[in-house]
This record gives sequence, C-alpha cells and structure tokens, in this order.
Amino acid sequence: MSSVKRSPQVTEENTCPPETFPQIKEYKCCVRCQKSEKGIGYEVNNCTETIYCSNSGWESDRYITLYLSNANLAVLPENVFRGLSELKQLDLSNNIITVLPDNVFNRLSDLRRLDLSNNKIAVLPGIVFKGLSKLSRLDLYNNKIAVLPDNMFNGLSDLASLVLFNNQIAVLPDNVFKGLSKLYRLDLSNNKIAVLPDNMFNGLSDLASLVLFNNQIAVLPDNVFNRLSYLGILALSNNKIAVLPDNVFNGLSELDVLVLSNNQIAVLPDNVFNGLSKLYGLYLSNNKIAVLPDNVFDGLRILEHLDLSNNKITDQKIFLKV
Repeated sequence: MSSVKRSPQVTEENTCPPETFPQIKEYKCCVRCQKSEKGIGYEVNNCTETIYCSNSGWESDRYITLYLSNANLAVLPENVFRGLSELKQLDLSNNIITVLPDNVFNRLSDLRRLDLSNNKIAVLPGIVFKGLSKLSRLDLYNNKIAVLPDNMFNGLSDLASLVLFNNQIAVLPDNVFKGLSKLYRLDLSNNKIAVLPDNMFNGLSDLASLVLFNNQIAVLPDNVFNRLSYLGILALSNNKIAVLPDNVFNGLSELDVLVLSNNQIAVLPDNVFNGLSKLYGLYLSNNKIAVLPDNVFDGLRILEHLDLSNNKITDQKIFLKV
C-alpha cells in the first residue's frame, strides 16, 4: 500500500489535505466545501464535494486509500465520491451515518474494500453496491441493519469477505447471496435470524467460514449446507436448535471445526457426523444431550477436541464410546 506525501495544493480558495484533513493518510483526493455550504475550507462535517488533488505525477497503479473514519460523518451526499474512479479502499467506519443514497458508490468501479462498520445504518438500498464488481471485502458490522434486500449483492462477483455481525437482521431472502461464487468468509453472528431458507447458501462454492452464532435459529433444513464443499468452519452456537436432521452436514468433507454449543439439542442421530473425516474440533457443550448413539463419532479419525460438558449425560460408561 503506497503512502504519498505532497505539499498542499490550492484549489479555488481551499487547501488540500493532509495538512488540513488528517483523516486522510493515503490520498489522491480531497473534500471541498462548496460556496453555498457552511464552513471554511476542508471541514469534514460541512463539505460534500470530493475532488482530485492530483496531477500527472501520480502513478496509475497505486493502491489509493481514502480514510474517513472517526470523522463524525452523518450524511453522504450522492455525488460525494465523484471523480474517484481509481479509488481502491474506502474507510467510512466509526461515523454516525444512517442512510446511504442509492448511487453513492456507483462510480467507484475499481474499489476493492469498503468499510462501513460502526455506523447507524438501518436501511440498505437495493442498488447501493451496484457496479462494484471488483470489491473483495465489505464490512457492515455494528450497524442497525434489519433487512437485506433480495439480490442486493448481485454483481459483486469478486467479493471474498462479507461481515454483517451485530446488526438486527431477522430474515434472509432466498437469493440474497446469489452469485457470490468467490465468497470465502460470511459472518452473520449476533443478529435475529430465525430461519435459514433451504437454498440459502447455494452457489457459495468457495465459502470456508460461516459464522451464525448468537441468532434465533431453531430449525436447520436438511440440505442447507450440502453444497459447501470447501467449508472449514461452521459456527452455530447460541441459537435455539433442538433437532439435527440426519443429513444436515452431508457434503462438508473439508470441515475442520463445528460449533453447536449453547443450543437445545437433545438427540444426536446415529449418522449425523458421517463424512466429516477432517473434523478436529466438535463443540456440543450446554445442550440437553442424555444419550450418545453407539457409532455417532465413527469416522471422525482426526478429532482432537470434543466438548460435551454441561449436558445431561449420566452414564459414565457412555464415554468409552468417545
């Protein structure tokens, strides 16, 4: 990542950062107060127009980053990022943004990372990420998002990491993750999700980490995970799961860690862990399990960590099966 330091450039009556805009550490742009706006020069809270601070001396292949975190931003005008088509990383974290205009990012066609974490965003417009075909990381955690519009991530064909923990999401539309074939990490923990649609994760062929702890999931559809052939981590702790379907983990041949602690599971089907030949961590603490079927752990050849604490198992001989 390049860090470029230049002397201030005067544009009209204003002076460019970093001298007067310390939030921007690596930059190719500056924010200007228009004459119709309040404020003198480059003031984060009052300025709405983003312009270039560059000249022909800039190299086109630089990794250009715009840091606007901790800037007390509440509103993003629709054209605020005009002219920043070469921007690679945009950090808007730790502000007080509540609303995103529909097209606020639509000219950032080269953007690779967008950080909107730790704001107060409640609603995501369905087309807000349209055109961000090179985006590889999207951070939306610690907001107030309650609804994910259907197909809202369409077109994000390079997205590898999507982090949505600590929001208020209750419902996941069937096709919300459709087309994210390169997604590697999906974190939906600490939300209010109660139902996982059958085909929820179809097409996520590269997914390696799926984190769903601290939700309100009560039922797992039979085949909800069966196409996640590269999944390594599945975290489902702190939900309301009472029943594990026989085939729910079928096809997870690469799974390393399965976390099911702090649920309401009372019965483990005989073959529920069949095929998990690479599993080395299985966490089932704080459930209601009283009996372990004779062959329930058969096939878990490299299992190293098995946590069955705080269940209702009373027969000590049962652990000879483990």
